[in-house]
Amino acid sequence: MNSRHSRIARRLAVMFVIVPLLFVSGASAQDAPAAIDFTVGSFSCTSDPGQVSLAAGNIPDTCTPDVGAVANVALQDGTAVGSCTTDATGICKLQAPNEANVVVTLDTSTLAGSVAPRENPISTQVVTEFAGALFINLPSTPAPTEVPTGLPNTGAGTGIDSPSVWLMGATFLTFAFAATAIGIRRQHVRVKN
Repeated sequence: MNSRHSRIARRLAVMFVIVPLLFVSGASAQDAPAAIDFTVGSFSCTSDPGQVSLAAGNIPDTCTPDVGAVANVALQDGTAVGSCTTDATGICKLQAPNEANVVVTLDTSTLAGSVAPRENPISTQVVTEFAGALFINLPSTPAPTEVPTGLPNTGAGTGIDSPSVWLMGATFLTFAFAATAIGIRRQHVRVKN
């Protein structure tokens, strides 16, 4: 009888503990929003600041917000989600499908000055309220407009007819002959002994 009571107690425990948990987890999955806020940031920096994060708020003082930068967001298959324009804080938000993989492209024609994103586009996933894309824009150097032709003029050098070239050559040869003569003489003296 004791084992029968323990089996009944276990079954009741399952019914009162596990089954309600299944309903709660099912309800929370159904309550997930279809779309959430997706944040895009655009900042121009004087030099590459390395790893930065909007969520962590660690954007360096050398970076300034880009006002009026337009970001376009699309699903991985190219379906447009929407676009937004950054405000005075360099940030804009739009609704994006929850848990979707998206590609965010910054319209570089909307950036002020000679800057370019260090990464564009950015692929990411919309998973939490902290989901977003951060564009760090760095100074860009314009391409040269004219390709140099010919060799640069570095001035006149010393030609082979220069007296200093002859003097250096003669000095080198004198030392070479002297070293050779000394070496031969030492060998000749050793052979005699």
